Amino acid sequence: MELKTKYQYTYFIYPYVIKENKFTKYLLKLLKEELQLSYLFISHDIQTVTYFCDKVMFILQGQQIELCEINKLSTVTHPYAKKLIQSVI
Repeated sequence: MELKTKYQYTYFIYPYVIKENKFTKYLLKLLKEELQLSYLFISHDIQTVTYFCDKVMFILQGQQIELCEINKLSTVTHPYAKKLIQSVI
């Protein structure tokens, strides 16, 4: 199977639709793996971010406050990043 596209970027304007639709989640994950795509999610929804992304950057008031790999979320040190993570536990 081969997929060709003329677009360099794909934008998801309503990312909450991804969370609600299991097929969309499955398809996007499959495309990421098969085509080695990269996604940029701008979201407060840590659960969706952890499903699709390998790294997460926490931004507060336009400034990067923390950057870590998904499997190391428990090591974040900034209070804002900790609160976002704790909101889904």
